[in-house]
Amino acid sequence: MPAQKTLYIHIGMPKTGTTTIQHGLQINEDALRENGYYLPVTGRLRSPRTIVHANVGLQYLTDNAAFHDRYDDSMPFSALIDEIQQQDAPNSIISHEILFSMPPEQNTAFRAAIPANIRPVIIIYIRRHDRYVQSAWSQHVRISRKTWSFEEYFDRLDDPKQQRYRDYDFILSGWEREFGIENIRVRRFDEVIAGETHLFHDFLQTCDVPQPPQYAVPEQINISPSYKTLEVIRAVTKRANLDTNDPDSFFDITRFTEPVQKYAQQAGWDSEKLNLMTPERHRRIQQLFGESDARVARRYFDSDTLFPHSYKDRPVSQFDMERDVTPDDWLSIATFAMLEALKRSQNANRLLKRNEQLQRQLTQTRLQAELDAANKRIADLEAELANRRQLPLARAGELIAAAQREAREGGMGGLFGRVWGWLQGQRSGGQHSTR
Repeated sequence: MPAQKTLYIHIGMPKTGTTTIQHGLQINEDALRENGYYLPVTGRLRSPRTIVHANVGLQYLTDNAAFHDRYDDSMPFSALIDEIQQQDAPNSIISHEILFSMPPEQNTAFRAAIPANIRPVIIIYIRRHDRYVQSAWSQHVRISRKTWSFEEYFDRLDDPKQQRYRDYDFILSGWEREFGIENIRVRRFDEVIAGETHLFHDFLQTCDVPQPPQYAVPEQINISPSYKTLEVIRAVTKRANLDTNDPDSFFDITRFTEPVQKYAQQAGWDSEKLNLMTPERHRRIQQLFGESDARVARRYFDSDTLFPHSYKDRPVSQFDMERDVTPDDWLSIATFAMLEALKRSQNANRLLKRNEQLQRQLTQTRLQAELDAANKRIADLEAELANRRQLPLARAGELIAAAQREAREGGMGGLFGRVWGWLQGQRSGGQHSTR
């Protein structure tokens, strides 16, 4: 009977420090494994800084075409389960923030794919809606093929499909039906980062990892830029005029947006904290999600309030393109982008040359292998030929010995008959008995 195991499944939400958590898993992978927590290799993205299981479970995200375009959906979830079963570790952790968006009707199939000896524990971090929508728009500007303003993005909350991705009660109810509320752990991101415990240590504690403070603290990455930076990125993306229907344009976009972000950081543009939430927008959020949040608060926190730290009216970020971005700024951005492109080109050339070297080495290796195989075949043939030459000689020796015996016994007629038979056999390629 397979050993009992626990699989901790971190499903999001996006914009709740998931990249920081995944970076923490990467830098602490060996230490976690020594303490009985395994991080599967199956389905990981090829990332040097994070452990993200982005290529597993996509078959259950049937209505999210964007994820299927960006990731490899050929990796079945069963392959990851097989890997976990083969490990001695009693616990495993997988993480990817897109899993939160799994349609409720797919939760059944996802749960059925987990064997009875593996107990699944679902971990989700949720965030205040006003902060979540701002951070999500920031991410959208940096990687999306579209160039919505914040006003346009916020207005999309009226779309029922968009509400579904932000309605915590709707999201959690689908997981509860299949996994049971006792196997779902909800953490309030805003409360965690306002406290003294680091987010990554809070995540480890939620995964029942003993003594979380002993693990290295990851650096905070994927921080939202300022309003000025985001508006400049939007302007650059518009001018790039990328094909919004081409999935590969995601990578084209990052070639334009990353240099802008790097320049903005060097120029000190991101010192101002982004705030685009007006009282009117906050009231609209409460109308859309207030009742849903209250239901979640009662189920998981025995309270009527999901987020104790309420909204506070603060000055809204302002930006004017003509006033805030000078011609010198545009020149610097263009220069920086060209230098970044040059670095990419140089790196690409180095990679190309390295690839050519590897191809030559591979060709030489194949030729050498073929040469070694040919030499072995020649040696085998020579050995076989030598054996064939030795066999007649050995047989002749036997005949001579027999002839000598018969000569001593006076049987000369029998001797000539046997020699003649042997010679005939050599001419015809057959063998004749000497008896």
